Amino acid sequence: MPQGGDSVSLSLPELRKTISQANDVTSELDQARSAWAGDTNEPQQAIGLREANQAYVSMQDAWFDEIGVYMEALSLVHDGLQRAANSYDDTENAATRALGRELS
Repeated sequence: MPQGGDSVSLSLPELRKTISQANDVTSELDQARSAWAGDTNEPQQAIGLREANQAYVSMQDAWFDEIGVYMEALSLVHDGLQRAANSYDDTENAATRALGRELS
């Protein structure tokens, strides 16, 4: 509970905007990773040397793994914020029903 003049405010439209932005970034990362995979599926064609090819594949695997971590984190942020927004909606709707009027 807020004390000593502290307050908490929440804007559901802003929360939903943040949820959408997290989802958009996840989609963009997925598209970038897919494009990268399509363009680099056969690195030996582009490089031609076995050692360079192995280093390239190793780098590509690490990059894919790293992007996957960000995508998973953004997905968790999206899901958590969505649950929070839904909970706030449910709480406000229940209070509105209980009071017979909208909260301001």
